[in-house]
Amino acid sequence: MDILLFDQHSDGHHIEYAGKLLDQLEDDPRVSTVDFLLTQPHPEGNLSTGSRPEYMRQFNHNVYYLSDSFNFTNKRKIVKYLFEFAGSRDYDILHALHIDDLLFELATTPVPDRTFKMCGTINGAFFFMGDNRVLSWADEVATELSIHVNGKNIRRLMSALADYNKSLTSKLCPPGISLRGCLASDMIDNVFVHSDKAHSYINKVGNQSTSCTVVPDPLELWTEESNKKNLRNELGIPTEGPMFLFFGQTRYEKGPDILLDACSRYEGPPCTVVLAGPPVDVDDEDVALTTTASNIALHSTLEFVPEEDVKSYFHAADAVVLPYRRQFGEYRTSGVFQKACAAVRPLIVSDFGELALRTNRYDLGMVFPPEDPDALADILSIAASESVHGFEKDQMVAYARSQSYDNLAEETVDTYSSLYDLKTSSEISRSSH
Repeated sequence: MDILLFDQHSDGHHIEYAGKLLDQLEDDPRVSTVDFLLTQPHPEGNLSTGSRPEYMRQFNHNVYYLSDSFNFTNKRKIVKYLFEFAGSRDYDILHALHIDDLLFELATTPVPDRTFKMCGTINGAFFFMGDNRVLSWADEVATELSIHVNGKNIRRLMSALADYNKSLTSKLCPPGISLRGCLASDMIDNVFVHSDKAHSYINKVGNQSTSCTVVPDPLELWTEESNKKNLRNELGIPTEGPMFLFFGQTRYEKGPDILLDACSRYEGPPCTVVLAGPPVDVDDEDVALTTTASNIALHSTLEFVPEEDVKSYFHAADAVVLPYRRQFGEYRTSGVFQKACAAVRPLIVSDFGELALRTNRYDLGMVFPPEDPDALADILSIAASESVHGFEKDQMVAYARSQSYDNLAEETVDTYSSLYDLKTSSEISRSSH
């Protein structure tokens, strides 16, 4: 099989993900060729030259671009050129690695006459509910209603409105409607998602007619460890008592303010609570204004954490706290959740959605009612005085291994192979007529 991977984004996480997946695909005997296509060169350096940002320097794969411009952002043109590129080079499979923000364009672009099969991965961005609860509710209602309408009629209406005013229509169209129209457009032959809950959602919106595959949100098990006290000293973190880590951007939906509120209500033994990551909705001033219990050492490093320090933060922790609000999304996985499992650190998670489901199913830690700082304070007290109940180290290691890039690639290529068989069967059928 000849495979083309595509991503319209070229920042670090996307390139890292694509590079590791490409490494695995190239080792699979079922794959003859695998190339990588980007929309445009990255402003910090070109992948196909020696001038590369740090995260691109180990990237040793065939890379192509839809445009030489650094400002090629017209999504409809991106979809059009993408299909033209894939068709002109006779690929068997086109896999768009991030279709979350291309669904409207995929739904409203005329379906080309193509010989290749197309897959698309829907990541967490699509399932983020947003801060505006009214708009989130409106999207849910519109999506539920659309399920009872023929998808091709929805697509025709979207296309007509897009021809009239594409910019306005794409902004006003609820994400669920864009997905419904996309699944009805025959553009996508298979959707990849990272959770069982997302799979159920795709089946619902696609009326169970869409081929959908659940694949790992991949991680690499971090087996090497250093002494926790030494790591905390290196990171400038207090060493008294157990350490609870909140990691990543302090966005509202991730509940950093809920954790700070819990710190003011804490009544357990001495412990340290660490917030590490870029400030967004909670900053150093918010942390400084937090009145914490006397037996909590509150430490914040609210800035970008260099990649070489990420493992140290997780290995220095005794548990990782995810006090997420429901706005984070019922169907999403979480990079922080996966990193905690890579470091084999117990989880303390809000009790909703896919993250709570996995925490309970695999004995990864404890859950507490969402947006309840009193309940979180009680959980932290229990974890500090005893341990994180419900945590089984062997179970977490097994879970982490199930989420490997090896498994991601194997399940991905299995899907490619099924689509390739359909493609060749269709070609044989056409030639016989």
